[in-house]
Amino acid sequence: MTIGVLRGGPSSHYELSLASGAHVIRGLRDKYSTRDIFIDREGVWHYEGMPTSTNRLLSHIDLFWNALHGEYGEDGTLQRDLDSLGASYTGTGATSARFVWRKDLTKLFLKETDILVPDSISVRLGDDLAAVSREAFACIGGQYVVKPVAEANSRGVFFVPSYGELEQVLRVALEYFGHILVEEAIHGKELKCLVARGFRARDYYAFLPIEIDKGVSIGIYNPDDENTKVFVPARLSQSEKDLVMDTAITAHKALDLGDYSIIDMVLAPRGAVVLEVDALPDLREESVLGKSLKAVGASPSEFFRHIVTLANV
Repeated sequence: MTIGVLRGGPSSHYELSLASGAHVIRGLRDKYSTRDIFIDREGVWHYEGMPTSTNRLLSHIDLFWNALHGEYGEDGTLQRDLDSLGASYTGTGATSARFVWRKDLTKLFLKETDILVPDSISVRLGDDLAAVSREAFACIGGQYVVKPVAEANSRGVFFVPSYGELEQVLRVALEYFGHILVEEAIHGKELKCLVARGFRARDYYAFLPIEIDKGVSIGIYNPDDENTKVFVPARLSQSEKDLVMDTAITAHKALDLGDYSIIDMVLAPRGAVVLEVDALPDLREESVLGKSLKAVGASPSEFFRHIVTLANV
């Protein structure tokens, strides 16, 4: 089997994708014939150093590994293009990828399936921000998380500690993104749980949850931040661990996230509250995915090879 690893791409996560894809190539090349397919910032595909098209690649590639992050690779665009050509690829399918790219739709759907999510308000450019702020205070409380409706890897997330600061943060966020969510700030242990389909002979395998301690009550996870502590596995009781893992599997299945995903949660007094869904997480060894594999004694190669076996090639 020949596997084409897609990396780069026309998104703000270009550099991350280059590193993520390189790690996949290293993990697969001992067993499979791998091809490095570079996509530049303008979206032009390159094969063996030369610009090419997906049509031309089909005769050379049996399976495309999607190691792109952000726009194009995560929002369903790439998946739709590959589907139109009848090509096989890893990760989440086009419909689900396009759906979970929209955080507002994802939260509404999860709420309808009885999964806990933060209360939120959708805000668009041109809305009356003073009225939105008053509504947020009445419906959500006095602390907030503001985030873009469509983005990857928690980019553009702001913690707003008080009502008095909310309107200005909304104004700034809307200038950048145009459509945002105001969510209630959920306090508790911040957790990430990797789910993989069919791993170790289980229909869906939830890896041990990872705990992120940023040193503040609410913040943005940055793996390069020296003040951030990562606990592998998370400091949880067995019942808490079971709750988080069950919630991750339930969310993954409900959203039809395909081969693998990472579900972000906060374990709060009312239960496991789902914050974000990462349908195409960072694949590097130092990432949450890499740490999750290590926690259960799995190597990156074992995981990557397993994902390949799921493909209908």
